[in-house]
Amino acid sequence: MSIRNFRFRENEQFASWIDEKTAVSLGDVRRAVFDADQDLVVAIGASSAATLKVYGPQGLLMELEAPDNSDFQYLLSDKNRGTLVVCSEKNSKGDVLDWYYKIDLLNRSLVKDGRSY
Repeated sequence: MSIRNFRFRENEQFASWIDEKTAVSLGDVRRAVFDADQDLVVAIGASSAATLKVYGPQGLLMELEAPDNSDFQYLLSDKNRGTLVVCSEKNSKGDVLDWYYKIDLLNRSLVKDGRSY
């Protein structure tokens, strides 16, 4: 019961893997990472920087919207913190700040985890 053979081809905006039952293929993907520790694939769509999708071995687990005044920028895999989502947020002064977010699977939400420099 795990995700296998994960592939992300950035130049083709395409991600694929084999899950519990089938081969999965996603098009229109700007960024995608496989988190082996949690057995998840996390993907940001190419046409919408405001939507993040999280997949497990049984398929789509959740779809999350970017925090207010933010867009998803990219994904990182950190040995100590797991998969991090980087969002660009425009504050009330019009400045753009980048923030790290963790994915909270239990509460199906994003948790701010500090500034991204």
